[in-house]
Amino acid sequence: MQTQEFRYVSIKSQDSLSNSEKDTMSHLRVVVVSDTHNCHTNLQIPGGDVLIVAGDFTCHGTIPEAVRFNTYLGEQEHKYKLVVPGNHEWCPDLIRPFMTNCVFLLDNAIIINGIKFYGCRWKKKFSSLRMNDSTAKTTHIIPSDVDVLITHQPPKGVGGLDFDEKRSRGNIKLTERIKVVNPLVHVFGHTHSKGGWFDDLDGCSTTFINASTLEGSKIQAVLRKPIIFDLYH
Repeated sequence: MQTQEFRYVSIKSQDSLSNSEKDTMSHLRVVVVSDTHNCHTNLQIPGGDVLIVAGDFTCHGTIPEAVRFNTYLGEQEHKYKLVVPGNHEWCPDLIRPFMTNCVFLLDNAIIINGIKFYGCRWKKKFSSLRMNDSTAKTTHIIPSDVDVLITHQPPKGVGGLDFDEKRSRGNIKLTERIKVVNPLVHVFGHTHSKGGWFDDLDGCSTTFINASTLEGSKIQAVLRKPIIFDLYH
């Protein structure tokens, strides 16, 4: 058996809990990855209760790629596997029927042990219409009672993600909504060079996790270790 390797993140809003308090509480162990781009079989996934994949698990969004990734998900031990599409899953409704070993979140939520996880489909602009799906005429609002927000899109102004809108990095509309919702955790990906975790958004207690697993280009295929965090409840 291989030794599990991962990076552990302490959630900012739960830092005030003492060890004795944690001992009396239940908790969920959450494992997060993103941007594996068909390199998932080279990734060692540690155990946990919830596995989150924050998009770009394929390179071209094709059905065969989705089938292979879905098979891989079925081999993982986590009770809950939550997946959102990225920009490479350009038509999520096409591959959705083949994502049978996970909860494929497309602007909807799942509650696990009282903790609300909400996943969004890819959007270049959160103020614009949804892309590549049958409900494209409705606008999107992230609910106000979300505990863990999952998007592929990064927020703007967090961890150096201050790219311009034309490059679809650091979305300001997403940042504005997060300031209102103030979730415990925001998991995202897309920006390969900025993987890690941050809590540097003023006026917000959210812990931000860029779960991008691939470091650099898809050709290089250098993989970061998965990220783990615990949610006490």
